[in-house]
Amino acid sequence: FLTGLLSFWVVDSGLALILAYFASLFILFLGKNISFKNSVKAGTLFVLNLVIIFGLINLFHIFLGLKTIDFANIFLRLRQYTQAGFGMLPMESQTYFWLVILIYFASIIYFFKNNFQGVSAILIFIANLSLTSCAYYIGRSHPHNLFHISIFPILNLFLLIGLKLKNKTSNIQLLTSVVLFLFFIAKFILISLF
Repeated sequence: FLTGLLSFWVVDSGLALILAYFASLFILFLGKNISFKNSVKAGTLFVLNLVIIFGLINLFHIFLGLKTIDFANIFLRLRQYTQAGFGMLPMESQTYFWLVILIYFASIIYFFKNNFQGVSAILIFIANLSLTSCAYYIGRSHPHNLFHISIFPILNLFLLIGLKLKNKTSNIQLLTSVVLFLFFIAKFILISLF
């Protein structure tokens, strides 16, 4: 219920939350953490919560004598905005944005290699949230917008590192992972400088 309520907070973050929720259900189903029946039930319950919250907001508007929210007009305005391309900037090929994609796929690979319950589901949700919040950067590719989307990839990275440290098999494997990650960061820094 809380995820559905928070998805109405801001349009950009709400869409990212909804897409991350459904992508997480799909990945958890693929990883056989939840059954098809439970994933459909969770998705249906989430959509039902969205409809209830939307209805409560409209009832509250009617009670206060305000206009109700025109659901069709919301999507019409979003379509007009995307077709016009207001504020759209092309994305540079050499940017730190690609680290977000690297962290996302590292999390997905870690999930499928070490498929277990609990914190792994949180890792998948945060990874999907970091990926869906990147849509904000792709449309408005100003370098300062990387700070706006960076909270979820950083949280995802630290969660991934924490799980890796908790379940490490050897010090050599941990050292190799850290050196490779530092190599990728150094590469991106050097590319951006020159």
